[in-house]
Formats: sequence, C-alpha cells, structure tokens
Amino acid sequence: MRLLVTIVEGDHDAVFVERSLQTFAGFAHYPEPLERYPAPLGGDATRYLIKYVGRSGQARLNLRDATARPRPSITCAMHAGETIALVFESHGVDRDEAAVLVNEFVDLFGSSDVDSEFTSVAFAFITDADTSNATARAAQVVARHGATFGLTALTPDMWAVGAKHPALVHVFAEPGKTSGALEHHLAPLVELARPAEWNAACTFIDQTTPARSRLAGNAERRLKALITCAGQFEHPGLAMSKMIRYEALGPEVFKTSQEARRLAELLVNFP
Repeated sequence: MRLLVTIVEGDHDAVFVERSLQTFAGFAHYPEPLERYPAPLGGDATRYLIKYVGRSGQARLNLRDATARPRPSITCAMHAGETIALVFESHGVDRDEAAVLVNEFVDLFGSSDVDSEFTSVAFAFITDADTSNATARAAQVVARHGATFGLTALTPDMWAVGAKHPALVHVFAEPGKTSGALEHHLAPLVELARPAEWNAACTFIDQTTPARSRLAGNAERRLKALITCAGQFEHPGLAMSKMIRYEALGPEVFKTSQEARRLAELLVNFP
C-alpha cells in the first residue's frame, strides 16, 4: 500500500482535492472503519487517526469555544488501487498545528519497531499564493517542515525526496499570474455551470456592497462572495465548500477544470 497525506488550508480546498482525485484519478471514498485501516494506522494505532477526528480535550472547554472543529482534522479518506489518500484541513499549511500533524506521522512511520503495510508515504501541501507567489509560499512550507523531512528547498509542483519522506507543495494562483487563490479557478467553473445565477450574483454584490464592506477593493473576497452567492439560488444557506460538493458544480463542468486535472496528476505521481 501507498499513503498520501495531503494537507490543505480550508473546507473548499479539501473538497477541490477530493473531487479532483475522484474525477481525474479514479479515487473513491475509503469504506473501512478506522480500526481496520492498514498498519500502523489501524488496529491499536487507530488513536493516531481518532485524535484528528475529534479531541476529548474539547470536553474541558465552554460551549462557545468547544463548537469549533479541531484543526487539523481529517476531511476524507480516499483510495484507488494500492493508494490511500488522507486529506487534512489545517487552516494554514505553515501553522503550528500542521507541523504537529506532520511530526506525528513522520515519527509514526519512522519508528523501526512499527510494522507497516505501507511501502511508501508521501506528504503534499496545498495552499494559496494570496498576495505572495508560489516560490515564496514554498519557502514558507520548507521553513516550517523542511527539517522534519530533511529538505532544504521545495520547488512548487515537483516532488522532492528528502532524508525521510517525499514532499510536494502546490500553490493555487490566478492563471497567468503569481498571486491569487483557488477561487480564481472555481469562479469560471461556477459561471460556466450557472451563468444566469452568476450574473445575478455579480449584480447583487457589485450594486449593493456598502462602502465599508470587507469586499471593497479585495478581489479574492469578492470572488468568494460571488461563488457563494451564485450557489444560493440552488442551495440556500450552504457554505461554498458544500455547494462545490453537492453539485453546484456538476461532474461535466468539473471535468473542464485544467487545474483539477493537473493537481490530481501531481498528487498520484509521488515517488
């Protein structure tokens, strides 16, 4: 078996990875209960996964603080052939929480006295360029995780084999530019799938946005608002990530995404 640990930032990033693997790499959701995952993730070591599903420490918090899901958390487990892919949300691939996750998994699979059914383990970091660029974001990932892998550099979209496990960083950016985010790839898909709703959302957002709105002068936030608003006509009240999952972007439209195709090919071709 081969294990791919993919660490993304937020909900919609996780859904995009999930659908990319489903659409372009033939992945399906892994059906086994946690205790029956291949060693060392299953059996007695199931606790390594359970801690990322829900943390007992939340019981010590008041209700307001306990309602937020712990980060990092497992969004989904998928498989195709001999590969299992785990997708984690971390709210930032260079955050302390992501470093804890990576360290624990590297330690788990690096122990000489642990029996493992996995022949290879790889880690992929998926992030947005935002106002930076792919090279700078890759450097941030290396600064946080490089020592764990025995890596001193990562080139975006190229697998690097360190002293321990292979690692990859993929950075979403606006096509043809160095800055941007996943929304720059989602927006054209939503417009293609629901042109009338997209036009209505543009009219609503651009003609009713108050001067003090957080959307003013922020293209990325505007795109998020447009994507979410366009989906509300079909799925009232749903967040953007759920609309992407629940057919606000149908299969035929999603198949037109070159970014999804490229990401799936990158993820499955780890050493």
